[in-house]
Amino acid sequence: MTVDTAALREMLRAVDPAVGTVAYPAERQAVITTVVTDPARAGNRRRRPRRGPRLALGAAVAAVVALGSSLLLPGNAVAAQMDRLATQAAGPVPSRTYLYTETRTLTIGGTARPEPTDRRWDSWTSTAWQGDTCNDRVDTVLAATRFFSSADEQTFRAEAGEQALRVALRGWSTSDRGATVRPLDAVPCEGAGSFSNPNPAYAAAYPSTPEGFLAKAVRDAGAHPDEAFNTPADAVLDLLRLPYLTAAQRAAALRAFGLAAGEWTVGEQVTVAGVHGVTIRRDLGPVEEELVIGAQAPGLLRSVLRITDPAHASEFDPRYVGLPAGTVVRDEVLLTVAVVQDLDTRPQVGKAGGSASMTPR
Repeated sequence: MTVDTAALREMLRAVDPAVGTVAYPAERQAVITTVVTDPARAGNRRRRPRRGPRLALGAAVAAVVALGSSLLLPGNAVAAQMDRLATQAAGPVPSRTYLYTETRTLTIGGTARPEPTDRRWDSWTSTAWQGDTCNDRVDTVLAATRFFSSADEQTFRAEAGEQALRVALRGWSTSDRGATVRPLDAVPCEGAGSFSNPNPAYAAAYPSTPEGFLAKAVRDAGAHPDEAFNTPADAVLDLLRLPYLTAAQRAAALRAFGLAAGEWTVGEQVTVAGVHGVTIRRDLGPVEEELVIGAQAPGLLRSVLRITDPAHASEFDPRYVGLPAGTVVRDEVLLTVAVVQDLDTRPQVGKAGGSASMTPR
């Protein structure tokens, strides 16, 4: 296997509209690498959403660590940063309007099995309209799949069929709204809601104190400190995406995250899609997760999963075997956020973003 960093960076410029538009430190972008197993295709490379495999957390970071030019502070600094961010907490979107978000995801796809033979780069853009009317909309556009090698492509063809391969190489799109967006087992919108299927009524039940918010989030999510991607901090992070939280609730949620994030570290402050955020990182053993958290919905502005221990990366996910340190195996970034009046409205370019679109209630 060989690493063609230049080819990957060219690919990122082509498929990642965030590059050059999001104030994300150049030194963080520069460490992105990938494995190119078929030189002939080098020029075309391309959790459940962010929540990925649930594995035990690594040991807590106990000292100041230097990573590139970014200084990582001890985990207890997270609480201080979240407290500062909470002073900027935005309120809910106005009633009968919609939080409009556009998010781009780039990730390694394929079958998660020992010695995977159908690895590929998948990239998609999700556009969502979320409000308090229970008539939300979600559009998804999946870009053409880019296989690691011709052998991976042939394996996919053999297992999925020629038609599925054609669709994967062509890309596809969907648009759903109203009842088709909600899962079949979701509670009615006018009901009480739940952690898995939150609605305005469910969000309204959360306290406006950090301790109370954290206690309810942990109880409702069944979170546990030793279960990666399902820790108390993760439970709070899931709720920060809701556009229904009042400013007091969102401030409490941010502070609750600070209380729960004992094994996270704080990095630089950045701006994503016009929204100010704080970079938070945690060690997950062979990989590192890096998040950017903001003071308004959808809360999570960027999520990056990066290999740090190549020798054991396949234990986290078999598809990561053979990939070098620094490889970004998943990158989800918010491109646009705004408040719009209906499901058929998209914000004008350059008009989106910023907490001014939310009401400080």
